[in-house]
Amino acid sequence: MYRVIEATFVCSAKTAAHIPQPAAPEVAFIGRSNSGKSSLLNALCAYRSLARTGRTPGRTQALNFFQIRLAHDGRQARYETMFVDLPGYGYAKVAKTESRAWSDLIQPYLQQRDNLKAAVLLMDCRRAPEKEELWFLEQNYRWKLFVALTKSDKISRNELKKRADSVRRELSLGQDALYCTSTLRGGKLGIDGLLQALGAQLFRASGKL
Repeated sequence: MYRVIEATFVCSAKTAAHIPQPAAPEVAFIGRSNSGKSSLLNALCAYRSLARTGRTPGRTQALNFFQIRLAHDGRQARYETMFVDLPGYGYAKVAKTESRAWSDLIQPYLQQRDNLKAAVLLMDCRRAPEKEELWFLEQNYRWKLFVALTKSDKISRNELKKRADSVRRELSLGQDALYCTSTLRGGKLGIDGLLQALGAQLFRASGKL
C-alpha cells in the first residue's frame, strides 16, 4: 500500500520559464474551476491546506507544483513524485488575455512534459461529460488518464453507481481508470483507491518496484 509521508509546495509557474526542471514522475490534476481539484489533492496527501481552496472558482491561476514523497508498506525505499495542480477551466471569472495565457501554458505542458506519467481528470458526479472532458479523452497523450467523479456524497449510492457506469461507457474507461471520490470530512470515499492506482502507474510501470 502506498501512503504519503511528506508533501511540500514547490512553486507556482505562470510562464514556461517558471516551470521547474524535471526531477521526478509527475501527475497532473485537471478539471473545471469548481470540480474540487485542490480539495482532492489535499485529501490524497492527507494535508488539510496543502493546496488553496475557496468558495470562489478559479483560485488556481498557475501550474502549482507539489513535491510528494511516498512510502510503500513492507519496503524500505521511498518514492518521489510531483503533483501538479493545473488552472481550472469553465466559468472562472478571469480576463480573456489571462485565460489565453493559461491555455498557452497548459497545452505545451501536457503535450511535451516527458516526465508526466499520469493525469487525473476531475468531474462533478452530478454533471454529464461535456465538450472539454471529451476533448481530453480524444487527445493522443503519452500518459495514463484517470477520472475522478468528485462530490460523490451529494447523490445516493444507487444514483452514483448509475452515473459511474454511464461515464465509464461514454468515455470508454477501464475498471481501474474511474474512481468515485468525496473529500467530505470523515468520509474520503475513493481517495485511497485512487492513490494506490497512481502509485502503481508511476512506479511499477517504470520498473522501480
